[in-house]
Amino acid sequence: MEDPYSRSTSRPRRVAQIVAERAAWELLVNEALWAPRLQALRLDGGEISTGQLEKLLNKNHLCEEIWIAKCSMITKEIWTFLGTEWEGRTSLRVLGIMKCGMPLDEEALDCIDGLEGLEFLTLQGYHGITNDAVEEKNKKVWRIPELILPKPQTQRSDIPHTIEVDPAYTTNGS
Repeated sequence: MEDPYSRSTSRPRRVAQIVAERAAWELLVNEALWAPRLQALRLDGGEISTGQLEKLLNKNHLCEEIWIAKCSMITKEIWTFLGTEWEGRTSLRVLGIMKCGMPLDEEALDCIDGLEGLEFLTLQGYHGITNDAVEEKNKKVWRIPELILPKPQTQRSDIPHTIEVDPAYTTNGS
């Protein structure tokens, strides 16, 4: 996780932290006796791979909420797993996979079709697909009540396109 108040660390130390974190995730996933009781999962900036996440979720069929943010080792294969392979997909109500760096494509959108119980989906920070394509898919297939699109809407008619600046400010108060 990024801490705005922390000092920067040297590259070798950061690499050692990443290696240790990856090993810790491997141990945690393999020894997760609590996984079948998991109801919500939130990962933010974790060094967990798609395979590790799949292994963890395969032990669970009742998880209702998954949030994954800034996890760079999560690949687009997560969509195939969640939408077609995972036996717990019908229990999932809330899904947020954001800013993981992978592109979103039509194949991934098709996998979301299998998440029939979703009530909330956020795809914030994705690239490779337009907001219009996501909205169209939601309108025709998913019908998810709360959907956050990949890219923020910048073209709103109620926001002025010009910014008014006080002349005193531009002349440094002179």
